[in-house]
Amino acid sequence: MNPSDNTAKGRRGETIACDFLLREGYTIIFRNYHAAHGEIDIVAADGQYLVFVEVKARKSGQSSRYGRPADAVNTAKKIHLTSAAEQYLREHPTDLRPRFDIIEVYTDINLGDAGVAAEVKHFKGAFTACRERK
Repeated sequence: MNPSDNTAKGRRGETIACDFLLREGYTIIFRNYHAAHGEIDIVAADGQYLVFVEVKARKSGQSSRYGRPADAVNTAKKIHLTSAAEQYLREHPTDLRPRFDIIEVYTDINLGDAGVAAEVKHFKGAFTACRERK
């Protein structure tokens, strides 16, 4: 699969995740926030929380071969997400409490590029802020 295919698959997963969050009552504030040390897929508001969401999409049935999508959010990724969130908060001060969520999007393998969601799993507070050790 070439990189543009992965980018398109990722964007579809993010759209599915945004639709899911909207149905759950979240307000989408920003998509694909670019920071010096990474990107935040979705920034959303949920009551008292400003939620930084990492979206991981896979075709249904691939988890047994590659592991769960959330497992791809390793320590290095958490450090980058934390740094990006800190930059976001410096640029957009708020009284909302920060929270890091992960959304797994499984698409139906039989639908090909249409990539309609077969399942969405939302992990609220999936991890806490993580900083590089010095």
